[in-house]
Amino acid sequence: MTLPKFYDPSMVGTLYMPRKAVIREAVKERKNDFKADAAGNQTSILIIDAQADFCLPGGSLFVPGAVEDNTRLVEFLYRNIEKIKYLDFTLDTHLYVQIFFPLFWRDSQGNHPEPYTVISYADVVHGRWIPALSEEIVREYLRQLESTGKYNLTIWEYHTDDGSVGGAVVPALTELAVYHSLLWENDPKFHRKGLREFSECYSAIGEEVRAVTIEGKQYSLGQYNDKLLASLLSREKIYIAGQASSHCVKATIEDLIFYAQQNLSNPREFLSKFYILEDCMSPVPAIPGVVDFPQIAREALQGFAAAGMHVVKSSDETA
Repeated sequence: MTLPKFYDPSMVGTLYMPRKAVIREAVKERKNDFKADAAGNQTSILIIDAQADFCLPGGSLFVPGAVEDNTRLVEFLYRNIEKIKYLDFTLDTHLYVQIFFPLFWRDSQGNHPEPYTVISYADVVHGRWIPALSEEIVREYLRQLESTGKYNLTIWEYHTDDGSVGGAVVPALTELAVYHSLLWENDPKFHRKGLREFSECYSAIGEEVRAVTIEGKQYSLGQYNDKLLASLLSREKIYIAGQASSHCVKATIEDLIFYAQQNLSNPREFLSKFYILEDCMSPVPAIPGVVDFPQIAREALQGFAAAGMHVVKSSDETA
């Protein structure tokens, strides 16, 4: 199918007000020719954190490559709009006093850490960094987090603030969602994540550490996103795209694999429903001498394919 007339690829990397009246008129023109593919009635796409702070130049955690990724993603969805019925968006959503932001921490002189500072369990035990909220919970959180071997606690620049422009889905994808919804006559779903004070939440499935126990008392730090899981379990084919391939996309897929292996009688059958659009996501750049995020993302994709998922390119894929 041809792309709609209102779509302009030069606008994908820009911030603007979505042109809803224009889209409404375009839907009127298309409606008589729109033929929803019956085989696509249980096909969906999970779009992870396609938000301004990650995807637009000038965003506080802009991922290089995100504009090109979103251009390919938007065009893939327009081309396949008759075949993909459901849109699921995850929204990284934060406040300011959270464990991964500077305001949560001080050193002995009262200074907040700079973004990209790594804080360890040992740093807290030895008083190098002092948390703003319960030190007992923080210590146990860091101990558990480090035992997983997935991530160390990293302090990030403030991003995707609740209610902010930086937290909004980029306009080009918003326009796609409006066009898609008016044609299919159903709503996209938005899944917020990341509002808990004591736990990071890279994954759309749940927080990095969901509970800690201190002196026999359990403290909840998060939970599985049961609504999203139920939606994915009901689908026949699910595409995945978004940012960043080294962090939130990777963590979400890892959680899906873990959930399937722990809870389903035939996990590979479930995982085979997923199609990862590898050219619609990019990694966080490497920190020289510290961590190679692009390599981590490449190795993760290999692991996902080994688990039974399909790794594909949007240019080669027909939904």
